[in-house]
Amino acid sequence: ITAMKHARRQVVVTASIDSVDFLSSAHVGDVLELEANVTSTGRTSMEVYVRVKSQNLQTGEERLTTESFLTMVAMGDDGKPTPVPPVIPESEGEKKFFDTAPARREHRKQRAKTPR
Repeated sequence: ITAMKHARRQVVVTASIDSVDFLSSAHVGDVLELEANVTSTGRTSMEVYVRVKSQNLQTGEERLTTESFLTMVAMGDDGKPTPVPPVIPESEGEKKFFDTAPARREHRKQRAKTPR
């Protein structure tokens, strides 16, 4: 949804998911809260940071459960990738993610070259 809003497109597709780091467990009955931000863009792609927190409704305890970066691509009405607006980071956190995005992009390129 975050990528769709940023791209102003109804259709975006997942191009890649970086490692998904499970930092703590979510349990049956916990409420999950997902927060996502577009951290950088290419011409048609968007890097999206996703953070998942879980909350035990009985105790109120909150835990960071998962963090990951996804690459999403905006699709035009013709079914082909279409340009997306650039990211304009404002907060210190947004600037940090934006400034470190080129290194993550390069890591993805290298990973794609690795035989599977």
